[in-house]
Amino acid sequence: VNDLALETIKSADSGRKFPVGSVIVKEQYKSKTAWESGSGAAVTVSVKTEEDKWGWADSLTSSAGDSAFCQGCHTIAAAHDFMFTGGSYGE
Repeated sequence: VNDLALETIKSADSGRKFPVGSVIVKEQYKSKTAWESGSGAAVTVSVKTEEDKWGWADSLTSSAGDSAFCQGCHTIAAAHDFMFTGGSYGE
């Protein structure tokens, strides 16, 4: 994560929102089995581009933008600024 995102993640505020310019990079696995074995990870990048809007890239050759794949899961966490960084989801 960049400094903007890190500050937000460390915040104790449960209603926190990431500021525009936040960047989060993580490993993405195709299954729980792949995750448990640590094999086949891709790299995904989330960039906060506007208030309540994120751009996603799912590989080193992708450009950040709207992604039906990413939005499909992240919509579940809409109440948490579309990020799975803690708290309960599906509310």
